[in-house]
Amino acid sequence: MWFIIGSVTKAKEAKNDAEYSKVTDTTHKTTLEEKYTAATALLEGETKLANLNADGTLATTQASLESTKTALDAAVDAVKPDLDFQKTKTSATAKVTELESLVNTALKTELQRQVDALTKDHATEATTMLANLTSLKESLESLQTLVSDGLKMQVDYPRNYYDADNKSAFDDALLKASSVFPAFQW
Repeated sequence: MWFIIGSVTKAKEAKNDAEYSKVTDTTHKTTLEEKYTAATALLEGETKLANLNADGTLATTQASLESTKTALDAAVDAVKPDLDFQKTKTSATAKVTELESLVNTALKTELQRQVDALTKDHATEATTMLANLTSLKESLESLQTLVSDGLKMQVDYPRNYYDADNKSAFDDALLKASSVFPAFQW
């Protein structure tokens, strides 16, 4: 009996997932819901068998329990790829939204169009796109920090290190700073 509870739990988790409503294959969803209902009908409170005879013997045979478990596991396995794709696509959409402050509107619009165009037949591409969007976001944030630090250094060096009596040391420090950020004109 214990072995069916894990299958019921997996089915319940799939059904309760936030992205479950976006699963497009209604046949798999219907099958999962039917098998879940059948399995929970065998259980009372999802923890113990509901169909014990008065003398404590099982009215349901081991074979029917195993059959129910197998059918439920198959239904969960059928829904899982579509559910995983929907989760990935939702994450990619969220990542595009996070890029809004880092990229121009045209690029954001194009990225959003590409994410919206993804279908479950291209689940691998969706996973790759999510990884690429994550990498792009991290790279742009790193570049933004680098530029910000460079601008701050451009302001801080003259203010903090200028000493009229030690102009050559100041010029050396400025030269060193400009080699780190060669794009800035000193």
